[in-house]
Amino acid sequence: MPSRKNLKNSELMATFKSVAVWAIKIGLFAVPFIPLYVSDLLFFPFITGKAFIFRVIVEIALALWIALALFYKEYRPRRTPLLYALTAFLIVITIASVFGVNPERSFWSNFERMEGLLAHLHLFAFFLVAAHVLRVKDWIVFFSLFVVAGLGENIVALLQKLGFIASPQGGARTDGTIGNATYV
Repeated sequence: MPSRKNLKNSELMATFKSVAVWAIKIGLFAVPFIPLYVSDLLFFPFITGKAFIFRVIVEIALALWIALALFYKEYRPRRTPLLYALTAFLIVITIASVFGVNPERSFWSNFERMEGLLAHLHLFAFFLVAAHVLRVKDWIVFFSLFVVAGLGENIVALLQKLGFIASPQGGARTDGTIGNATYV
């Protein structure tokens, strides 16, 4: 017969697992809506705010996923050709960043682009978390949320075109919340 302490620990672990998985899913399901965010407080309002939010979500999800992977085998990385390919790519761009013309810029990038090795590390972490937490039904929801977010972006662009919302960049072309009419 299991002791009371073991029963309590297993209940606590089951609760942790449930809460961690839901917290990760909420974070991942918020990602499709990040392009709708514009930060008026930052120097590059269409870029930096989106990048910072994505990075924070990924870092929280990564920390929770690591905790899950430590305690539950089903969340540990599976050896797949895609994982090997992305790992190899990350190693190559890390070496290129270290030995490039400007390693500091290669790692941090700049606020106007928000790319660089740091962004690629976050994208790799996003891949790890999503690939090992989301199940088939979750992927369907995830991709459906991209459609919903895209519709939201198109509604904003349409309202700009009709004159109900001012285009932040100005001009006759709509730029939505992306900040670049070419992308819209």
